[in-house]
Amino acid sequence: MTNDRQTMRSQPGRANEDYVMKGYRTPGVLGGSRKGTARLRKPTPKTAGSGLVSRTPPAAPIRLKRILVPVDFSRASIKPLNYAAALANAHGARIVVLHVTKPIAFCVDCGYGPVNRTEADSEQVNKDRARLSRFAVRHLSPRSIENLVIRSGNAGEQILAAAKEMGADLILLYAHEANPSSLVGSHETAERVTRSAPCPVLVVRPREQDFIDEAENGADLVE
Repeated sequence: MTNDRQTMRSQPGRANEDYVMKGYRTPGVLGGSRKGTARLRKPTPKTAGSGLVSRTPPAAPIRLKRILVPVDFSRASIKPLNYAAALANAHGARIVVLHVTKPIAFCVDCGYGPVNRTEADSEQVNKDRARLSRFAVRHLSPRSIENLVIRSGNAGEQILAAAKEMGADLILLYAHEANPSSLVGSHETAERVTRSAPCPVLVVRPREQDFIDEAENGADLVE
């Protein structure tokens, strides 16, 4: 283009500069043409908060109805209850508190060799049921508790079975390196549950950066 046909200029000092093009021909009425002046607005990069419309779909809502919390009556198992209480309060969920008792192991011989078997310790189950009721009510609001469950056997197996049977939306448990591998709060149990659970699992530890204030949830209260 020659200078007499088209010139371009900018207007400095404006956030959005205009480039003016003169002498070009635009489509007119009935296929004709006419001379005109066009303004090509230089786009300004948009940043967050400048009215930029995101094409990212909105985040899906959290649907949390049932939280399963395995406990062993220790101080460390109060922490997952505190987290469960905070999440239940925020999302309108209910809490199922689970305790797994250690079974009685014995050996039987039915004529084809000794077989190791286990069965629930009825006396211990009754004691733990009463203790679980006191423990849960002390650390949770009664209206947030959906059920208290006692099972017998290996902790990891029983937690997974309970989660599937009750349709848990979240399992919240603690892990402590000093606990025996067959108990609720062991790293082995936490790893097994995390790998095989039918729902998300949140594992808390005794000392870590927390996102709830345990002091407001009764962390000092131990049975």
